[in-house]
Parts: sequence; structure tokens; C-alpha cells
Amino acid sequence: MCNQPREALGVYQELLAENFAPNSTTYNALISAYGKLGQLDKVLEVYKDMVWKGLERSVITYSSLISACEKAGRWETALQLFDEMTRDGCSPNTVTYNSLITACGQGCQWEKAQAVFEQMPATGCTPDVVTYTSLISAYERGGQWHLALQAFQRMLAQGCRPDAIVYNAIIDALWQTGVVWAQATALELYHSAVKQGHFRAPRVNGPGDGSGTGSPTANSPAAFAPGGPGGPSGPGGPGAGAPLGGAGGGRGELNLHALTAGVAMISLYLWLCDLRDVVTARGDGALPAALAIVTDAGSNSKEQGNFIIKEAVSTMMAFWGAPFKPSQDRSYLGLLEASGPAVAQWVRTDAFSAQLASLFPASAAPPLGAADAAAVLAHEQAARGQCDEAFAAVARFEASHSLQLGSMAGAYLGQRTGLVSSMLEAGAALGLKDEVVHDGVLLLDRTLSSVQQAPAELLPLVAGAALRLSAVQGEGAAGAPPTAAVAAAAGLDATSLGVMEGNVARLLGGDATAISAMRCLKVYLERMGYRFLDRRGIYAVAGLPIMLAVEAAFDMSLLNCRPSAVAAAVLYAERRQRGAVPFWPTMLAKMTGYEDLVTPELAVAVHAAQKLCRKVLYTQIYKAQATGLAAGARGGGAVSGPAAQVAPVAVAAAQPQQQLLLATARQAAAVALQQAPLGHQWVPIAPAPASAPLQQFQALAPLQRQVSVAAVPACAPAPAPVAADDGPLLFESLALSLSSLGLGGGDLSAAALGAALQ
Repeated sequence: MCNQPREALGVYQELLAENFAPNSTTYNALISAYGKLGQLDKVLEVYKDMVWKGLERSVITYSSLISACEKAGRWETALQLFDEMTRDGCSPNTVTYNSLITACGQGCQWEKAQAVFEQMPATGCTPDVVTYTSLISAYERGGQWHLALQAFQRMLAQGCRPDAIVYNAIIDALWQTGVVWAQATALELYHSAVKQGHFRAPRVNGPGDGSGTGSPTANSPAAFAPGGPGGPSGPGGPGAGAPLGGAGGGRGELNLHALTAGVAMISLYLWLCDLRDVVTARGDGALPAALAIVTDAGSNSKEQGNFIIKEAVSTMMAFWGAPFKPSQDRSYLGLLEASGPAVAQWVRTDAFSAQLASLFPASAAPPLGAADAAAVLAHEQAARGQCDEAFAAVARFEASHSLQLGSMAGAYLGQRTGLVSSMLEAGAALGLKDEVVHDGVLLLDRTLSSVQQAPAELLPLVAGAALRLSAVQGEGAAGAPPTAAVAAAAGLDATSLGVMEGNVARLLGGDATAISAMRCLKVYLERMGYRFLDRRGIYAVAGLPIMLAVEAAFDMSLLNCRPSAVAAAVLYAERRQRGAVPFWPTMLAKMTGYEDLVTPELAVAVHAAQKLCRKVLYTQIYKAQATGLAAGARGGGAVSGPAAQVAPVAVAAAQPQQQLLLATARQAAAVALQQAPLGHQWVPIAPAPASAPLQQFQALAPLQRQVSVAAVPACAPAPAPVAADDGPLLFESLALSLSSLGLGGGDLSAAALGAALQ
């Protein structure tokens, strides 16, 4: 009755009615029965009774107790019982360790799971496939994919053969990071799983090779169920793809139901690649009459579907205008269908190649070698250390500086859109890095958040001063354009601008620090490894979020949100819009501490970012440019651009722009810590004070007097405000930001961006 806990409890009650005295074996069975029913309180009650009666507790007793804690999600209790077990002189076995590691992993305690694993050799216990599966899952939950990969390599070295469950765990852990080299490694492991028979490679059968619609191994739901006739049993294996029906009729089907996100996305990518290859090699007639992608089998399967995959695949196909459309077949909850001829025409287009790059940008990374885990981990160690340090600087800045929309004067808010436009245009004319210009916008907001009011006629000078101070902060005094050059680019008087610089600096207490959402976004993209891609891959990952970050600089609803939160929201929203899984990579969640995006501040930022994503203009530009890059790469295949120049273990040396980015963030944090008032927090979505301190208002007053006394020419009139709903599209600024990705200005010029709309 080991699998019938309720019946076991009934038998126990009958024994008690007959005055049967339970022994250790009886109690062990009782603990196991209550544990399987999820009644941990009853389990512990039985255990206490067992201790009180002085009955012997064996490894079976403690293994059952720890297993019950695992099922109840009580990792602390599991560890306490393990300690009691060792004090009782009871030696654990591999089953005990497996349950304990699983309990720690489910509680997101990867360090404790690792510590338990490392105790096993001392007790003579050998890890098995269940041990490694639990350990890898614990690392994945803790955002430690590099340790998960090391555990997998250790498993292979031990001679322990991974099964489909292990492959699912490690592939999903790597994929969910969103990191280029981790996802490339996931693809290599997928191929290994296929070779070992755990997964079936998605493929299309050509004329004479297919089995037609009547073949259970090709098209029926049974072919994709665990243990079905088409392949080995186990999660992920059969569902990872099956041969399509042969030419001349029938329906070919890819079933992604119940797969982990990593396995599902790789399966989809390889299936689409195979569609293209078959059409290229054999012609349009090689495809079945109809093709389908199952994302949720509904009542056809006992396993729950993956709702993220269901949304992502549907969104992706709609975003790129693919022929796969939602089906009216009500027997499935998630089904996309297309005709064979329509798919054959689609896979020949450059838009299809652009979609592949968007789905799996890691395919554009330089090959690291299937077994070269050391190179992968070297990439990861360098990027993790540098980006963690950079984000720590971001966090210190945000903890020591404040910005609130409600404290800004109405005159400034009325002109802000025009002022931001002029700063971006001037920055483009000066050739400043886009993150420096965006830092200047934040510095402008900081300045105007520090005073009660500011004369409207002086606001363009304040904007010019913020741009100049930001350039000095970001580029250094020697590298920043002189005041006269900034004045010329912004249409301001140089003398007036020089006076304004000094007054703004004094108003801010000499602290011109600013770390904008654009700079934070660049750190996120660096962490994901976008510089290791070729031109198509870089644009696929970074093109749309960079454009949206430019637009976000104008959105005043985001002024109450921290720059790091705005950058996170922009990246999440655009990835979700494209159907790029994961929507919010686990490595960024770990680095930022934004484990989910539902806190009030992040929810506001995400809502605003999703509104930006709905502006068709940016998606049009993104898709047009991505398609153009795909057309330019047609016929090549070799890795080119920044990716080709990166040495596996010399990441820092190959990325001078990243070094400058990180150094600037570190410098900004140092200034923030030295000069900003302690305890001055960035408070999101909070009411602004009734008025700014009088001394802050007076700090700006000399600014106006000095300009008047000097009798300098009046500054250029303020640009007319642009309607907030429309938002300006500044092709020059977009071109500057996109060129900062290292793609070169040729294809991403203002003229080219404008032409994308024709």
C-alpha cells in the first residue's frame, strides 16, 4: 500500500481498534502515508510520538520525514531533522540526500543544497541522476547557471549518464538566463540529448520519406505523449518534435505542450530551420499541405501546458507577420496553423531570417566548441564580475539621489519635451555617446526637481548646462566638448551657458552625477552578452529596447521611477512584445534584485513601457532594419562584426566601450557616496513636498541676476512643446543610439530609419 496512503491509514486505524501496539515499522509506514498526503503536521506528530516512546528511528524514518518536508516546502524543518538524524548516529543514504537537496532547492536555498551535496562523499554516498537533477534545479532557482553547468560536467565525469529529466533541467536553466553563451551551450546540450535518444530532433520528411497523416509516429497526439510510440519516454523527449508528414498532403505538427521553456524554444528554432532547409533543398512541394504548432494540447494531455510558451509563440508569429495563425480547432487550447505553400514562400524571405535571429540570437555567436565548458565559464565570470560591479554603482546612486515629478515646476514640465528634444539633437551633433546625453536629461530633471520654480526663458540654458556637465562627468574634462561647442550645437550664447554651468553645479552641491535608464539598459545588454553576436544578433537583441529607451526619456510618467526600473521595464516589455523567452532573464533578475516586475514601482514602469511598445512606428523600424541586416548577411554565414574579434578569455580587453561604461558607473557611484546627503532615498510613486527648501530656490536666483547684469544676448527661444501623446521621433537621436551598438552608421542613419517607414 505504499502508493495508497489513505488505505494505509485505514489499516492503521483497524490495528489500533484491535489493540495492536505499533512498532518502528508501523510508524515509518504512517510517516510515509501522511507525507504523501501532504500532512506535515501529522508527520511531525507521529515522529514526536515515536521519540517519546523510545522507538528506533532508522534511515527509512528520517528519509520519509525529510521527503515529507520536501513536499510541504519546509526546507528549514528538513535541515533540522537531518541534524537530528546525525545526532542519533543514523547514517543517511543517497535517497536521504536527494530529498534534502530537493527541499533546499525548492526553498531557493542553493547554497545549502550545495553544502548538503558536498557532504555526500564523507558519508560514503554516491550521487545518482536524481541527485544531480535536484542540484541543477537548485542552482537554476538561485540564478547560478554556471554552477549548474559545472554540476552537469561533474556528472558526466563521474560516469553518471543523464536522462531526459536532467537534460530538461540544465537546458532550461541555461536558456532562462538570457545570456548569449549560456543559450548557445543549451543548444549544444540539446543536440547531445538528441544523439542519446532523449529528445527527437524536429525535422521535415521529404517526398517518399514521410509516413503520411495516418502515421502515429508522425502526426497523432500519441506520438508526443510520454512513452508514446514515436520515441523514448520522459518529459521533453517526445514533445520536442517529430517528423512531419511526407509531401503531397497531410498535416505536419510540432508539439511544444508541457515542455520547459528552454527545450520548447530550441525545438521551435530547429524546426523552423529545418522547414527552410527542406524548401531550399527540395522545393516548395516537400512540405505537407498543412503545418501546425501545438502550444497547449488542452484535454488531449494530462500534463499542464506552459503558458509562457503559449503566449510567446503566438505573439512572435503575429509580431513578424508569419503565416501561422490561431486555429479554430477547439480540441486544442493553443494551436497555430499555416498552409504548406504559405510557409514555403515565407521561409525564403529575409523577414524569416530576421525572425530566426530574434528567436535565437545566440545562433549568431562565435562557436565555443561543444565540450568547451571552460571557455563558456570564462565568458560568464568576466561579464558577471564587471556587470555586478556596475549595477552596484547604479544601486548606490539611486539610494543617494532623489527625483520626483510632483516637485517640478509647471513651466518646466510644459517645456520638457522640447528641451529633451534639443538635448538629444545637440548630443547627436556633438557626437556624444547616447548614454551621456541621457545622463544629461536626468541631470536636467535633477536640477529642476531641486527648486520651486525657474524662469521659463532660462530653461534652455539649464538644459545646455546639464548636457555639458554630463559630458564632463561621462567623458572626462579632456574628452568633453568645450562650452562653446555645446552652446553652438544647442543654439545658446556661450557666455550665458558658462555662467549657467557654474550655477547649476553649485545648486547641486557639486554633485553632477547621473546614471540614466539608457546607461542601465546598456549594462543589462552587456550582461546578456550582446557584444558577442554578429550584426544581426546585436540588432535582434538590442535594437528595439534602445529605440524605446530614447522614447522613454520623454515619458513624464516614468520620472517617479528609478532609472534601473525603467530600463528593466523597457527590456521586459519589448521582449514580451516580440515573444522572446525569457521575457525577464534570470541573470538580470539576480543582478538587479527585481525577481518579479509586479511591485508598485515596477508595475507602473512596465505599464508605461508597454504603452510605448504599442507605438507601431518603432516596431516598423525594428523589423525593417532587422530584415535589411538579414538581407545583407545572406550568402555569408561566417561570424562577422564585434563577435569575430572577441577572444574567449580576454573579454575585458576586447570591449573598450564596456570598460568605459563600467568605469563611468563606478566613478558616478564614488561621487554619489562622497557628496550626496545620507538617507536621501529615491522614493517612487510618492507625493512631492509642498515646496522645495528656500535655500535651494535662492541658489538659482543668482543665476538669473548674473545673466541680467552681464547683459549677454538673449538665448534662443525655447522649442515649442510636442504633444505628449505623439512623442517626437528624432531620427538623428535614434541613429546615434543604434550606432552605439557597434553596427556602424551606414544602415542605421537618420535617412535609413526614415526610409524604413516608406
